[in-house]
Amino acid sequence: MLVSSATLALSLSFPLSMSLGCRPENTVAAGEARLEVQDSVAFNEVVTGTRATLELPIESRGVGDLVLVSASLTSDSDSFLSLGPLPTEPLERGQIGVLEISYTPTEVRVGSGTLILESNDPDLPSVEIPITTSAISPELDLSPQTLWFGDVATGETQELEISLSARGQGTLRVSDISASHDDFEWSLPQDAELPLDLEPGSGVTLTVTFSPSSTEALDERLVIQSNAAEDPTQSVRLLANTGTEEGPPTAEILAPEWGTYFMGTDTVTLRGLAVDLGDAPSDLLVAWYANDALLGTVTPDESGEVLLNTTLPVADQVRLSLRVIDSQGQSDEDSVDLGVFQAGEPTLWRLSGGESTFDFIVADDDVRITLDGAVLLDDDDNAKSSHPPLEFQAKPGATLRVLATDENYCEKALSPMVLHWGTAVSWELSEAVCNSSCPEDACYDGSYSGPWPNTFVDESHTLPTP
Repeated sequence: MLVSSATLALSLSFPLSMSLGCRPENTVAAGEARLEVQDSVAFNEVVTGTRATLELPIESRGVGDLVLVSASLTSDSDSFLSLGPLPTEPLERGQIGVLEISYTPTEVRVGSGTLILESNDPDLPSVEIPITTSAISPELDLSPQTLWFGDVATGETQELEISLSARGQGTLRVSDISASHDDFEWSLPQDAELPLDLEPGSGVTLTVTFSPSSTEALDERLVIQSNAAEDPTQSVRLLANTGTEEGPPTAEILAPEWGTYFMGTDTVTLRGLAVDLGDAPSDLLVAWYANDALLGTVTPDESGEVLLNTTLPVADQVRLSLRVIDSQGQSDEDSVDLGVFQAGEPTLWRLSGGESTFDFIVADDDVRITLDGAVLLDDDDNAKSSHPPLEFQAKPGATLRVLATDENYCEKALSPMVLHWGTAVSWELSEAVCNSSCPEDACYDGSYSGPWPNTFVDESHTLPTP
């Protein structure tokens, strides 16, 4: 899928008037060409599976015509970055040529590259422009998938709610919400508006109001557009004045929450709702499944609650599903992903730069993270960098070491280190570090003046027993 760069959060970290490199302080000689170009390029939060394209302006500032000879890329992943054609005609003084740069990520990552431009500029015949990239894969969960408003007379209203939750990696942006019929209106909480940005693990409640203009039966859709990697266009079915025999059931898992981890020996309480306005609870067929294998059937109580105490199969990812079928054969299903591990065996952990399991690790300058001496992350580029959370398997008792060094003037910084076991259990290993000798930096306090280089974090942590 092609995505226009105008719709993406792509940032250029420089003004157009800034030239690249250290140009000699001399007067441009008669007939000399001079190239003016931005000094860096950044693709920020591009969704995997999409293509982002930006235009790099190249200006002729000299007396003579500027001839662009060649453009090439070096990258830590060449397949993600590509170039359009260079302008073929010489650029007269004041003219601006454009070079397209495209980024098409297929996986969540932070990357870098260099654009090399060659021209007939005698002072800077070859210039290097650094490129930074970050790719995300956000997802949107909607619950429930169907709203049944029942029979509502003209002049009356009925309100129902939908939960919008962000999953995956990176910021989820909900860009548009629309109903396919004017009798349905939607609203967000007072402190929210479109476009709506949600960090992983957060969510909002969307209220849908039905105000019928007639008694006709309606089967409509509420369409939600977002930057979700798997399904950017999702919808909720809206049923009203259809008669109780046509109302579909609703299944919703209340516990455990998405991303929770368990040991295979744990007895887990599964709790959900199975509701149908046309059938009594005893008329519904309700069952729990794990990776499509039946765990057990349940009869809802009068409130629609369904409970099952059970153990879960051991697997890094278990898809837990609650399915309900009514007397008309209509059905609904809700699912969450869990992790279940064998006692005494390695389990799955994530080390992130914040409270969320999706927070990137930010270091200035360098950071090295090891597990029992094996390298998990080795950032030695002497520059401020962002890294996706580290996912690894280990037994409790393993040693995690974080070593951060400050190589360059003028800021030393490291995001907080938080260890996660699933989404429900976490340990804060250290607080954020931010100190700067430069007044323009947010963490400047006047107390830091080197030395450079130095080690400002060297911590070892023993993995706990979950």
